[in-house]
Amino acid sequence: MFKFLTYKNIAIVMAVATVVVSALLFLNMNNRRAISSDGNCYYSILPAIFIDQDISFNKRYQLYAGTSDNAHPEIKVCTKENPLCNEYLGFLRAEANGTWSVKCPLGLSVVMSPYFFVADGIVQLTGGVRDGISPIYQYAIALCTIVFFQLAMFLTYKVLRHRFSEKVSLITLLIFIFGTNILHYAVFEPSFPLVYSYTFITATIYLADLFNRKPSNQLSLLIGVCIGFITLVRNLNIIAAVIPFFLIMSELKADKRLKMLCKLALFWGIATIIVMIPQMAYWYISSGNIITYGYQNEWFDFTQPHFIEVLFHLESNGLFFWHPILLLILPGGYLWLRAKDKLAYIALPFLIIFSYLIASWWAFWFGFSFGHRAFTDYLIIFIIPIAYVIERLLKSKLYLKVLFALVIIFLLLLNLIQMNNYWRGIVDHPGLNWETYKENFFDINIDSERRLKQLYQK
Repeated sequence: MFKFLTYKNIAIVMAVATVVVSALLFLNMNNRRAISSDGNCYYSILPAIFIDQDISFNKRYQLYAGTSDNAHPEIKVCTKENPLCNEYLGFLRAEANGTWSVKCPLGLSVVMSPYFFVADGIVQLTGGVRDGISPIYQYAIALCTIVFFQLAMFLTYKVLRHRFSEKVSLITLLIFIFGTNILHYAVFEPSFPLVYSYTFITATIYLADLFNRKPSNQLSLLIGVCIGFITLVRNLNIIAAVIPFFLIMSELKADKRLKMLCKLALFWGIATIIVMIPQMAYWYISSGNIITYGYQNEWFDFTQPHFIEVLFHLESNGLFFWHPILLLILPGGYLWLRAKDKLAYIALPFLIIFSYLIASWWAFWFGFSFGHRAFTDYLIIFIIPIAYVIERLLKSKLYLKVLFALVIIFLLLLNLIQMNNYWRGIVDHPGLNWETYKENFFDINIDSERRLKQLYQK
């Protein structure tokens, strides 16, 4: 059986499966869109510029909201009880004359642009609806994310193979695909930035591993480009640059670190600035500043972090509640540190600090999502220690292997069931609680619209 389990076969199967699943979702779910929710904010710069020719986003807002000018929300002073009072799907109301801006970074628009232009060309040639959200555009964005998902799998496998055998790497890759929410964001909500952020962050680790084996200016520049796209896709993720930076610096002797520091600062700084030019241009056009903080009414409260909710609560998209297989990071982290992999001494403290930032954000649950989406960008930090657990257990006695295999299979099935329930509308709404979760867990005939009405009536 293991002869069939090769990276090539997994990649082919997942490419076909994700396309088929995505197609079935479009065909069988009413009003199904690849470009949805926050994805509208990340994607909309493309149709705003190239279709609407309206950088004020007024036409986009009209299309999405289906309203007229006099229906725009009034300019208000937002409060902690209502911090998003001046926005709609990430569109910020800037002036009383109907001018809008987008708070989301432009990275996804840049990355998705080739697929958008192909779709737009097809629409113009065939006389279709040229609005940026008609079916051909939806298919193009869905396909773009599936391609990046394939790249994410490849990079994950390469990072693992740098540290583990082929068998361990492939088993861990399957756990990554079916035990986390990466597959969900690859096919169900492909306009979200998560698959893209994960891909670029994992790419920096892969390239840093290559750099440590054989340093070159080309690899250094490539890492800088990836950091630029990490920042362009989600601006605050620039903090991820510390991972490849310390991974590279940790392999050097003390007398060579200053020279490398200057080289990395130069290469990465120039690459990041070049990649960020579209973002800075938009900021300057919309606000008059080349650097702007888009989340103007939102905040961190570092005095009251919500660790328990972020990690374990059902209603707050608790990371380990929805993806319990990730708890293997606890024994795996210990094994990772014992293996003296320099990356462990960087990534694990980074994850703790990152968790503190997430737990301190005002909306620590990060909206409706399958699992806690804030951690999806950094799943590679969970996946590597899980591989250490698998490596250790494959060397254990037969009964332990069988027991562990059964537990893993159960957790993967649990994740797939929960993902299916989310897709059917059972666990993606504010009425979710432990009682409704248990009641609807195995209800294959549930009418999600009816259930939502019942919950809101309660």
